Amino acid sequence: MSLGKLYGVGIGIGSSDLMTLRAVEAINSADVIAIQRFDMNSVPEALRVVKPNLKPKGEQEFLYLDLPHSMNSELLEFAWHKAGADLYKILKKGKNIALLCEGDPLLFGIYDYLDEQLLAADPTIEKYIIPGVSCITAIPAVLNTVIAEGDERIAVLSAAYELDDLPEIIDLFDTILLTELTHSLAEIIAILEKKNQLHNAVYVNRAAMVGQKIVTDLATLDDQNDDYFSMIMIKTKNREQVLRELS
Repeated sequence: MSLGKLYGVGIGIGSSDLMTLRAVEAINSADVIAIQRFDMNSVPEALRVVKPNLKPKGEQEFLYLDLPHSMNSELLEFAWHKAGADLYKILKKGKNIALLCEGDPLLFGIYDYLDEQLLAADPTIEKYIIPGVSCITAIPAVLNTVIAEGDERIAVLSAAYELDDLPEIIDLFDTILLTELTHSLAEIIAILEKKNQLHNAVYVNRAAMVGQKIVTDLATLDDQNDDYFSMIMIKTKNREQVLRELS
């Protein structure tokens, strides 16, 4: 029996109507839909996003991958290994899998880690990437703010990790996009204040989703606003026009 194919499907930033036609087709054509799960007692965010676009298909299976948000390397290594083994077990049966990837599969997501596991298991597995609308374009769109033009430079950082080099990055780049604000908001605000850039930053939570929140005065935020679905966009040049449009 030939191996099944793996489709890394970008489902966008959290809004069902921002999914691409190709993503919807791949998910509905797959034998198995693989979904990252953080908590066994709640509905995965990815399932909530795709559900309105799923066609009724009784024979379609769901595989939940328990991949926690954690900085514990041993815990993560075990979780990635198990998830890769679960995927490979299904692929060996000749079944095609749509692996749901929030945002874009190749940007701060689960795809790369699982790809490594499957490469180790069998390098002949056919894999395809379906890009998705990521926070890098969706949040600037919500703010009606150009990401870059001309010779401007862009930096994209995950705020889930060390931010020691953020002051230097602010000096070197015209636009900085900080994603995954899971535990670092207070530190970011302190750095922006020190660099006199607080007025040039905008915080967005749940962009293009129900409950979207935009904050132009980051000094009013606290740690309760730390959120995986939040992002800060910093335009180191004058932002008065942007603020006028948002007010």
